[in-house]
Amino acid sequence: MNRLTKILTALAITFGCLAVSAPPADAAPSYNTWRTDVIYIQDTTSHLKGKDGRERWPVREAARLWGHSSPLHFVYGTSPCTHRSQCVVVKEVTMPRTTTGTASTTWWSDGTIRGLDNGTRPAEVRLASWWGKEVDYRTRQKTACHELGHILGLAHRDHATRNRDKSCMVGGTGATHYRPTAADYRLVKTMYSANRG
Repeated sequence: MNRLTKILTALAITFGCLAVSAPPADAAPSYNTWRTDVIYIQDTTSHLKGKDGRERWPVREAARLWGHSSPLHFVYGTSPCTHRSQCVVVKEVTMPRTTTGTASTTWWSDGTIRGLDNGTRPAEVRLASWWGKEVDYRTRQKTACHELGHILGLAHRDHATRNRDKSCMVGGTGATHYRPTAADYRLVKTMYSANRG
């Protein structure tokens, strides 16, 4: 077999495999979402203050912002949640100086987000105590917004657009945008309507 024939054969096999494995063009994307549109927040950080005297972790404000223009409703509180599978516990913990916060949920094979251990424990947002003590209010607000965005199922926004993108979902400590954007709200609406329809 000459070289051109080998290349053409390899291309034919590759495109044939792609045609067999590709989803139909009209298939809706699949997202991981919570089962219902009500998410309970248990904020265990509400009593903590930053170096500026303001609340260290503005979790209530982050929940309000995410619920403002999305199909989701956050029930904010400082007491333990009664609905464990739809609960997010926000806490401040000691973390390495390379980490500012984490969000932990279970993404189940049926496309739903649940609390940890398949909903037997609440989901968690863990915020780094060192970060909360050192940075300003807007940066803490960005971190709380960012981690709650992950709890909803959102990924990081593209770092390449960092200078133009005003989303709190832009990753990294250099991005200080503290709110979801209209694009974030549209994506949340798309995600939650796709899995409800």
